[in-house]
Amino acid sequence: MSYGMANFKTLRPSDFQERASNMADEGLLGSDAVRSILPMLVEGLSDGIAIAQRSSGNSPLLYVNKAFEHLTGYARNEVIGKDCRYLQGSERDQPEIARIRAAVEAGEPVDATLRNYRKDGSAFWNSLSLRPAQVGDRLLYVGMLRDVSAIRHAHIALDRAANLDGTTGCLNRQSFLLAAEGRFAKHTATLMVMKLDAIGFHDLNTGYGFEVGDALLAETGRRLRDVGAALVARMGANEFALAFELADEASASAIVTSVNSILAADFVVAGAN
Repeated sequence: MSYGMANFKTLRPSDFQERASNMADEGLLGSDAVRSILPMLVEGLSDGIAIAQRSSGNSPLLYVNKAFEHLTGYARNEVIGKDCRYLQGSERDQPEIARIRAAVEAGEPVDATLRNYRKDGSAFWNSLSLRPAQVGDRLLYVGMLRDVSAIRHAHIALDRAANLDGTTGCLNRQSFLLAAEGRFAKHTATLMVMKLDAIGFHDLNTGYGFEVGDALLAETGRRLRDVGAALVARMGANEFALAFELADEASASAIVTSVNSILAADFVVAGAN
C-alpha cells in the first residue's frame, strides 16, 4: 500500500480573524438562525437578566428572564413597567445607588453590589452589571443580576475573625491599635485611653472553669460597648481598653465614674454558683 503526499496549508492567527470578519460581513452572525436562539439562551441563563429603558427620572423594566423571577420572587407581570428601585426596599441610601444613578444618567456602564430584597422580604446581596444599549432612538440598559450573598457573608465572617475578639465581640489588640491610629491621627479632639483589668480572673478560671470565665468576659465586653466609647477592645486575657474623644479634659473624670458604675453591678453568670 502506498500513500500519496497530502496537500496542506499552514494557518496563522490572522487567517482566523480574517475569516471571522468575513462571516460578520456576510451577515452570518446576525442571521435569523442566530437571532432565533437568543431568547432560549437568555431564558436558560442562571443569572438574572433585566432590560430597562432609560427615561427622565425613571427606568421602567421592559423584560426580565426566568432567573430574575427565581432570584427576586417576583413574576414578570408584577415587575414590567416598574423601576428596579423597588428591590432596595427602604434601603435607598446605599452609597452604590448614587454611583449607579450617575452612570445611568451619563449613559455609561457600571458594576455594583447592592443589598436587595425578595418579594418575601428576605435580603440578598446582588452583584449588578449594567450595560447601555442604543436601540434606534431609545437608550436601553441591560442588567445582569447575581446572588453573591454566600460570598459576601464569607467576607464578613473573615473580617470579623481578623478584627474582632471571638469571646467578647470587641476589637482585638491589633485592630484597636490600627483603628485608634487611623481615627485620631487627623482629629484635634483630646483622646483618652482607659485600660481595665479583671482582677482575680485567673482564680475564676481555675475555680469555676473556662466557660464561666468566658461568660464573664463576654458580659464585660457587652457592658463596655454601651458606655459610649469610640473604640472598645480586649487587649489580653483579662485586659480591656477603651478610647474616648473628649470635648475637654475636664470631662474625663465623669467618664471614668460612668464606666466604673456600669461595671460595679453584679455579674450573674451561669455555672458560677
